[in-house]
Amino acid sequence: MAILLVSDSFLASDYIEKKEFNSFLDRYYEEGVLIFPVLFAPCDFSKWSELAKRQFFKPSGSEYDRADLAVFTFAHFFKLQPPEGNFILNEDILRYLGNLFDSLEHSVEKHRERIRKKHKRTKNPKIHDKQDLPNHINKSVPFYNINDLVDRKELLHDIHNTFEQSGGIVLINGVGGIGKTAIALTYANHPEYSQKYRQVAWVTVVSKIKNDLMQNLSSEDIGPVNRNMI
Repeated sequence: MAILLVSDSFLASDYIEKKEFNSFLDRYYEEGVLIFPVLFAPCDFSKWSELAKRQFFKPSGSEYDRADLAVFTFAHFFKLQPPEGNFILNEDILRYLGNLFDSLEHSVEKHRERIRKKHKRTKNPKIHDKQDLPNHINKSVPFYNINDLVDRKELLHDIHNTFEQSGGIVLINGVGGIGKTAIALTYANHPEYSQKYRQVAWVTVVSKIKNDLMQNLSSEDIGPVNRNMI
């Protein structure tokens, strides 16, 4: 699912249009990925024909005591307070967010129903969400569809080069929610990179890492792992 916060800045970005949005469109037509656009601020989104076809979340102003507005956006919750220029939040923002989540949930349910009907018409109605793991990828590695990561080929390549050059640990650092885990899972599941390793395992820092590594890396193919090797 792709949630798009549409504004003038969104529409002015060549990167978003050519890289991210076109990628979402390809996956919409190939895989049926749900695209859920939210009108984040007043703008003319009609110039993106494919975007304009989508069902936007854009409630009327009358729902939030703004009958003067045909369409209400998230940006209307903010107004500048002179002379300091501080932003003041509208007290109805929680109701707006609640309506947004309700609309999103409704769209997801409709989307799932369309998928179910589509697969009922096929010879194989089962919907797979996990692929068969290659032998070198341990079952401890969570499955991640590498196509879910948009335009990060250079970053994956840099991570792999760093591994080869350092021969040790690579730290992926960043603020919360930026996609560190997604990057790591993509690398672990990526056929081009993962096959270069004898085995790939997944452990968490809150667990006993050495014991987890020994347990996950030991297999019938390579035998038990020596604690001193870790």
